[in-house]
Amino acid sequence: MKRWPFKLRFSLGVLMLVLLLTITGPFLANPNAINPDIPTVGPSGQHLFGTDELGRDLLSRLAIGARISLLIGLATALVSAIIGTAYGTLAALFEHRPLDNLMMRIIDILYSLPGLMIVILFTIWMGRNMTSLILALSLFSWPDTARIIRGQVLSLKREEFVEAFHSLGGNSSRQWFCFHGHAQVNTSPGGVGAVPP
Repeated sequence: MKRWPFKLRFSLGVLMLVLLLTITGPFLANPNAINPDIPTVGPSGQHLFGTDELGRDLLSRLAIGARISLLIGLATALVSAIIGTAYGTLAALFEHRPLDNLMMRIIDILYSLPGLMIVILFTIWMGRNMTSLILALSLFSWPDTARIIRGQVLSLKREEFVEAFHSLGGNSSRQWFCFHGHAQVNTSPGGVGAVPP
């Protein structure tokens, strides 16, 4: 059995540690408990990461912050994957047609915009909350996924199973069903090339 690459195993290990911290951290101490008797103390057996200027446990507060960051990151990745996969697949199915060119030019326009500034303005306009931040980050995250998926679908359109589909009388309107079984598995952001057609 082929072993996973070291970088992948190391990354998964770090991610598991962060997940463990987010789950167990708040149970170690109350993150909002104020103790003015121990302000800004260093690491100790009771407070592994020390305390802040109000005597609050830094480890538990770090765990709460990591939980929010993970939630925003995972939600942004999910939204970007859904939009990018659908957009890239649709563009590839209309290869070298006006719709494909229009969709690619829209991506080029998004690439030309100052992403960070737009994200800040979007969150100010929508309000400073988690939902607006996820939507703002997703707005500039899906074009990369769309380009990758489009390239993968274009390569899959030239595979033997697609040629066999057309030789058996398949048409463009039924091509969606052909890609649903094979192409969607092979072009999903988490499994590009994972399952051979």
